[in-house]
Amino acid sequence: MLHSNGKKLPLKNINEDMWKELLSSALYKELQKNHVNVKNLAHWTGVSERTVKNWLEKRFMPDSLAMIRLMQHSSFVRQIVLTQICLNENLKAAMFVCEFKKFLASSEAYLRD
Repeated sequence: MLHSNGKKLPLKNINEDMWKELLSSALYKELQKNHVNVKNLAHWTGVSERTVKNWLEKRFMPDSLAMIRLMQHSSFVRQIVLTQICLNENLKAAMFVCEFKKFLASSEAYLRD
């Protein structure tokens, strides 16, 4: 709902640079620890290798679908996203995250089969 004195929705101040840094470090961990390469990340998300390199170089953020796909495949990305949600939201959201973690775990088991 719009406030009475303006036409813009009130938005939280989201620090995009922080998210770029966190995502980049999570993707580098994925590359190093799990022996994944840029081509794998591109295949997982359905984007070009250049796009993945832009994420690694902190130039751009993935769109929502690519982020969900990254969370499905990368425990490092999933961890930073869920940790940030838990840090920034109230108890109700934290409970949602716990349920979401269970859902992701069951989804991973389903995708492996």
